[in-house]
Amino acid sequence: MNETNQNTNEENNDGCCPECQCKEAIQGPTHYECAECGIQISIISYDNEYKYDSEMKGPRIANTKSSIGSDIGIPENGEKFPRRLINIHRNLSRRCPKYWETISKELEEIGEPGTIVNEVAEIIQKANENLKLSRNRYVMDGKPELKGDVPEYRRRVFAVAALAILQRRGSENRSQQIADEWNIHRNDLSEAVKLIERNLSPPNNELHYSEQYCSHLTRQEVGSNTRKNQLNQHLATIRDLLASKCGVGNSDARAIVKKAGELLINHGEPIEYWQEWNDGKYCNWLSDRAALTATVHAMIEMGISKDTAKELYASFPVRSMKTFFDRIAREYREYCAEA
Repeated sequence: MNETNQNTNEENNDGCCPECQCKEAIQGPTHYECAECGIQISIISYDNEYKYDSEMKGPRIANTKSSIGSDIGIPENGEKFPRRLINIHRNLSRRCPKYWETISKELEEIGEPGTIVNEVAEIIQKANENLKLSRNRYVMDGKPELKGDVPEYRRRVFAVAALAILQRRGSENRSQQIADEWNIHRNDLSEAVKLIERNLSPPNNELHYSEQYCSHLTRQEVGSNTRKNQLNQHLATIRDLLASKCGVGNSDARAIVKKAGELLINHGEPIEYWQEWNDGKYCNWLSDRAALTATVHAMIEMGISKDTAKELYASFPVRSMKTFFDRIAREYREYCAEA
């Protein structure tokens, strides 16, 4: 039999033994063998246990690929054990960002330095140990344009609040400028600052920090040192805002802040290292309110208009001073009468 006839015979007798034309075959170690004569018919291919659609008795499970590994879809009518394994796999493979990471990302996107971002992340992480920040849902006064922007606005409020706390501790940052860029309501900022400070544990509290690193000082000296740092920081911020936001020149801004510092010193406030915190006109007020009020009094003595004072308050909002600036004309008259 020539080659052409042999190929034709194989095509016509597909699945049969080429020797005895038997159609029965048995599976050997490596090949399928003829049941009659025992010769090898075809090699046994590798079994990957894959089943075609025609071989499936039930609906197939759709397989997808996630970013970190296989992710098998849950069958609609499957057994409980496979479904439980799939749910466990998804829960373990899912990586949700921490709350402090989402807040740090907001500052990174606007180009804040890495040192500032790390300090903010540390404050948020410590204040949110018991999930008091991430689970807080108090109604805020600021209203984003879109309803979906509310979580983003809340994260930004906490970010600016952490910057404000760092600024009180003597760290220079752009907390006020960032609050203006993000349209953070001042009441929301004030409440967020109080919430973060309330949830900071004692080792992270500013007074504990001061006592730890200033153990040679008395408690009164520690309080005076903290008050001095806060006042100087607020005066520096007010000076920058007067020059950049209120249309006051750099020389006039420095003169106003210098005059405000002299008023604070005259009323017992510690501005220099050698000064103590004594009773005076501003002693019962928080440092931001004392610094802003002294600045307004300095502006009155220097003949600066009350419109400039209102612009300063818009750029440097302080809680509980809204009435003071609503009646700024009356404050100008009364202070001039006292002088």
